[in-house]
Amino acid sequence: MGDRIARLAIATLVAFACLGIPGGHAQSTYPNRVVKILVGFVAGSSVDILSRIYAMKLAGRLGQQFVVDNRAGAGGSLAAEAAVHAEPDGYTLLMATNANTFGQSALKNVKFNFGDDLEAVALVASAPDILVVNPSLGISSVTELIALARAHPGGVLYGSAGNGSGTHLAGELFNYTSGVKLVHVPYRGIPPALVDLLGGRLAAVFATAPTVAGYIADGRLVALAVSTAERSRLAPDVPTMAEAGLPAYETALWYGVVAPKGTPRDIRAALADALMAANALPDVQSQLAANGAEPLALKLDAFTAFIREDMKRMKTVVDYAGIVVE
Repeated sequence: MGDRIARLAIATLVAFACLGIPGGHAQSTYPNRVVKILVGFVAGSSVDILSRIYAMKLAGRLGQQFVVDNRAGAGGSLAAEAAVHAEPDGYTLLMATNANTFGQSALKNVKFNFGDDLEAVALVASAPDILVVNPSLGISSVTELIALARAHPGGVLYGSAGNGSGTHLAGELFNYTSGVKLVHVPYRGIPPALVDLLGGRLAAVFATAPTVAGYIADGRLVALAVSTAERSRLAPDVPTMAEAGLPAYETALWYGVVAPKGTPRDIRAALADALMAANALPDVQSQLAANGAEPLALKLDAFTAFIREDMKRMKTVVDYAGIVVE
């Protein structure tokens, strides 16, 4: 009888393993079906493009399809809210950006807490902004732009990709750290803002390197500084804000994968390792560079700390500027 029971138990475990159902120590291998990456912006946006790059590399490394699901709206918060309510099983992820940490303080009626209701996987890339001005202003440095703004209060305009965008934040952070007031003019994306900048209707714009590189090269725009703490490999001759006289200034559009709260740590760790392996590939690095981005490598707890610090910084700027995004 004992042998019969033992054989039955073994047969049951084998059956569970074959079906992919946990039984005893038999565990199904992750991933064993399609994984969805939610993106809070439209197809063709930088977030969408980078998400597709990483989706392809994750599929190749982990042996399952990773698909991008665009849920555009509310500055990325629609996709984030969908991720918050998804099953914490590793099959729904979110490509987050600092639009999410900014939106937590700036957006009205947010029904979740980005830092508490989602769990970090990995910070994968960032795209520094370049502060560019029209050469007709006759200035070539950040200190001269600050002096111009002080001499003409309310008369120096900067354009952004829209209320609540990363370029809006970049401009308000400039105001906060410099003590001047560049006047914000929101557009539907950076391209129309650049049209007005080139036409002399704006004084300044914060934009990614690929967007303005040609204009800088032919002298139609003047680059004053990059937004990051270190010089960008995409614009090595342009000084940082700290080098240009604003040591407290630092921002960039960052990209990072997060998961619903409760997603097992071992699954998040496997995803993080796969993302870091992708960043080591030359073709990924070249594709990032083509989109104005550079690879980063913060995983799990380190990325969690980064998110919490970024949320604090965003709240400070939002409160200072009195930003409310409908």
